[in-house]
Order: sequence, then C-alpha cells, then structure tokens
Amino acid sequence: MGTQPARIWTPEDVLECSELPVRRKGAEGRSGAIAMAEKLAKNFSSDKEDVPRPASMLLDSENPKEQLIEECEEIWKQVEECHTKLSLQSVETLPVSDLKLSLLTKRFKALSAEFNQWQKREPEIITTNPDVLVELGKEQLQKLDHELEMVLSTVNAKNKKLKEDFIREQKWLEEQEQLIECLNQTAERMSNHVVHFSEKRAFQELKAKMLKIKAYKEDILNALGDFLDEHFPLPENSGTAKKKRAAFIRRGRCAAHIIT
Repeated sequence: MGTQPARIWTPEDVLECSELPVRRKGAEGRSGAIAMAEKLAKNFSSDKEDVPRPASMLLDSENPKEQLIEECEEIWKQVEECHTKLSLQSVETLPVSDLKLSLLTKRFKALSAEFNQWQKREPEIITTNPDVLVELGKEQLQKLDHELEMVLSTVNAKNKKLKEDFIREQKWLEEQEQLIECLNQTAERMSNHVVHFSEKRAFQELKAKMLKIKAYKEDILNALGDFLDEHFPLPENSGTAKKKRAAFIRRGRCAAHIIT
C-alpha cells in the first residue's frame, strides 16, 4: 500500500477563513475567523515538510500562523466596516421631498449592488514578503510592457498610414495646382484671341457698310441723272448744250455727295 500524497496548500485553502456567515459580527465572528486561521496554519505546518514550496506562494514560511491571523483580522475589519456602512444606510430617515427620496433610493440601490459584488468577490491576500512583492511587481511590469508594445505598434501603423495618406494628398494637390495653371494659361490665350477676333470682325462689318453706302450713292446719282434727263432735257445738236448738261450733272453729283 503506497503512501498517501501530502496535501498541497494553496491560497484558496487559506481563504476558507472568509467563508464564515457574513451576518456574524463582533467578537463571535472574529473568534471564529481566528480559529479557522489557526487550524489552517496547523495543517500547513504539518504538510510543509513533505511538499516543496512553490515560488508563487503568498505566505511567509517563518510565521504562517501569525500571518494568517493578522490577515484574517484585517479582512474581518473591512467586512465590519462594510456592515456598519450598510446598517447606517438602512436606518437613515428619508426626507419628504420626492427629489431627495429618488436620489437616496438610487444611492441605496447602487450601494446594495456594490455590496453584493463585494460579497461574491473572493478577497486577495497580499503578503508583506519582499521576494513575493518583487515577483508580483515584475509580472505586472511585464504585462504592462507587453500592453505598451501593442499600443506602440498600433500607433506606428496608424502613423505610417497617415503618412502615406498625406503623401498621396500632397501629390494630388500638386496635380490640381498644375491643372489650374494650365487652365489659367488657356483662358488667357482665349481672351486675347477673342479681343483680336472682335476687332477684326468690327473692321470687316464697317468695311461692308461702307461698300453698301457707296453702292447706294451710285444708285442715287444714277437716279438723279435719269430724273434730270427726263424732266430737264437739253438740245442734243448744240455743243454748248452738251457742255451745260455735263456741268449740270457734275453739280448734281456734288450736291448728292454733300448730302450723303
């Protein structure tokens, strides 16, 4: 028949002292917690010779009984303080005002929920052993370092993406500026062409009007000559008469030219 393996005590076994009824207060509850702590310390002392102590053990091997008693007393003090606060809140007289009543009701519900959470939560025993505290500090620092590295990598990736976006936007801005410059040059050339085209067109229109006026003038002179021949005929046999007629026609044309 083999030997029965020695029991390995863990922090969960130590926390059995906190499983006493919560409603027991004063010396009765404290004495029960101390008795449980003494029992655990005794069992721990009987088993520690056969079991190697792990590095993460939260109890000092020199005085396990005293440490358990002190830590249980501290935990019991915290429990008594919570019970005292809760009892004060329960016996508090509510004012008549509806606003104050609603505020106090909400506060009571919040404190009740917090108290229930503290009841369900298992207390963590933190030892005063420097070696254990150093190990816990190292573990926390490693965890924090890992989280900071993740944050740094995320920030670097975000900065890289922002830099790429900035370069792309800057390139797009340069292209837009070049396009605007080309459009301005094209608009300037078109404006010069429009001015030149307008002057040329105006000159051509003026020239066409002058030609029309000259043609109209010729028509008037011809009509005037026909009118003179019809209403003021001259003898055709006499040379003097021909000269007079030619002079008369020239005077008529000069008069028509002055009128126009």
